[in-house]
Amino acid sequence: MRIFNFDPFKYIPKEHATVAALRARSAGHDVSYVPGKQYGLGKITQSMMGSMRTS
Repeated sequence: MRIFNFDPFKYIPKEHATVAALRARSAGHDVSYVPGKQYGLGKITQSMMGSMRTS
């Protein structure tokens, strides 16, 4: 990160950057990985996949 002159702790203090704290902050958000989503290709979410498998 030093190469890019980016300090992530400027925005989030170190004590709030633990895995547990970050997961707690993301509660209620869909953070599942969908291949191709960054390119607009992944139009389905993991929760939709579960309903498709049971059919």
